[in-house]
Amino acid sequence: MIKIFTTKPAKEKIIKNEASASHFIPYKCHWNSNTIITHKEELLRVIKIKGFAFETADDIDIDLKKNARNNLLKGMASGNFSLYFHTFRRKEKGFPDGVMADSFSERVNKEWANKHSDTRSFVNEHYITIIRGQNTSGVAGIANIAKKFQHKADKSSWENHMKESFDELDEMTERVLNGFGNYGAELLDIEEHNGILTSNLLSFLSKIINCGYSAQVIAPMANIGNHLPISRLYFGNKSIEVHHPNSIKYAGMVAIKEYRPSTHAEFLMVLCRCHLN
Repeated sequence: MIKIFTTKPAKEKIIKNEASASHFIPYKCHWNSNTIITHKEELLRVIKIKGFAFETADDIDIDLKKNARNNLLKGMASGNFSLYFHTFRRKEKGFPDGVMADSFSERVNKEWANKHSDTRSFVNEHYITIIRGQNTSGVAGIANIAKKFQHKADKSSWENHMKESFDELDEMTERVLNGFGNYGAELLDIEEHNGILTSNLLSFLSKIINCGYSAQVIAPMANIGNHLPISRLYFGNKSIEVHHPNSIKYAGMVAIKEYRPSTHAEFLMVLCRCHLN
């Protein structure tokens, strides 16, 4: 009697033993066109900030905008809300379009555009992520834990709780949009392209998960955690190797232990100029 043994390739064994990337992604699905719900039943929205030309702005105007931002952020202090700020920097060739108020400005703009037409400059994209979560500290944390047990036993109680959370998120979103109205604030949403629904919100999250790789994401009906990862990450002792569909990049992380008592413009730009070994 002859016994035949079959062995699986080494790659198949490794893939089988590896945990899926979706296990580490907290996002569940679209709650509506501009809101995402997580596996912990947190609600999330993202606002894109275009910014303004502070280099040519008046000092008084800059101070007014700074004070308005500070007052807005101070008024948002709540244990149920979290804010995250992300900045994407990419190189772009060309010169931005613009309409000048007079012929002299138009001529200066044209000459400047011709001078820098072949220059690759950095373009910054700023995003504010608003998360309506649960306060887990103190008396409020104990009350939220008690509510969770009540929600499991009563579906209507869970629906009322989610409606209350959504209304609070809606109010906070309006405050941020109004507060950053002069910066061209825009709420990320679902858009239709040639009959296909694509999510700008998921494209933003995909860019974070895939270490900067940008791609349009079709709005899925199932768990979005299975659709976002398209890059493979290898973690070493000091660096990360990222395999995109058409390129390979390397990344590192820098932790700031403690901030100084006062900050100023371009405070963190020193880190961008550092040569890390």
